[in-house]
Amino acid sequence: MIPNITMQGQGFYISYNWHDASIYGDVTTALVDEDMVIFYILNGNHREEYRKLLPLGWDACYQYFLDNAILKNKFSDS
Repeated sequence: MIPNITMQGQGFYISYNWHDASIYGDVTTALVDEDMVIFYILNGNHREEYRKLLPLGWDACYQYFLDNAILKNKFSDS
């Protein structure tokens, strides 16, 4: 069983994880660089919002993360 659903961007991906909600405290949506070094994690399901931003690239997705920082998960990179 794969615990997340991903959407591929150019040099990054979006990962939605419902399986580990007991660990993270909620379902989560993460903006992840292609090297899997940076994980910007938001609580909740943000797939639709990120889906619209994917064609605009990393910067647009990162701005969405910043705009929703109040929902940042405790395991997120800063």
